Amino acid sequence: MIPPRLNTRWALGLGLLAVPAVLMAVAHRSLKNVALYSEEQVKRANVLHPLFNSAEHFAAEHWRPSMTQRERLQGITEAYAGTVQALTQIGLSPFLESSSLIGLLRHGGHMPWEVDGDLGVVESECREKGATKEALQAAISGDLEVLKFACSCEEDCEGDNLRMAGRVAHRGTGVCIDIFMYAPVGTLRPWQRVQNSTHLEWWERVDDHADYTFP
Repeated sequence: MIPPRLNTRWALGLGLLAVPAVLMAVAHRSLKNVALYSEEQVKRANVLHPLFNSAEHFAAEHWRPSMTQRERLQGITEAYAGTVQALTQIGLSPFLESSSLIGLLRHGGHMPWEVDGDLGVVESECREKGATKEALQAAISGDLEVLKFACSCEEDCEGDNLRMAGRVAHRGTGVCIDIFMYAPVGTLRPWQRVQNSTHLEWWERVDDHADYTFP
């Protein structure tokens, strides 16, 4: 016969072992209609799925809330191609940056959950070429609309939008390509002055509230 004290300990031990299983079951039930378990599921999901950070990353007048993530990614691809071609045509040399660059390096394209595109332009080159919103719109394809563009932010510059010198919208989906200006770092940070970094030239996003600096 098992002493009552051991019975109590045994029951308590079984109870503690059951807690993780119960929590996992509850989590699975809660996420049943939310969790996406593969890249293919991500691409088949609607763009309003709660796991996507879609807020403010689209042009409302062209937005298609009924489309899938796959369609959004296709729209980003088309917007990229047209924006890069137009920027090049007016004499600039755009480059991938932020999550768009990460997507290329990690996935060979877009991150499956990407919501917009990011391009960088050298500020001094922009000013040297005299690039303007009107010139970019004249060079860009008809399925794209230049919402704003200048060598520094001149339109819609409130809050975080100050860091975006340009924004191009894809008329078919509403996805946007954000354009950021880059320039050499004005004042080196302490960690940029260390001995192993003195031979590097540091650049930064212009007018960005975050410390976007790169060697």
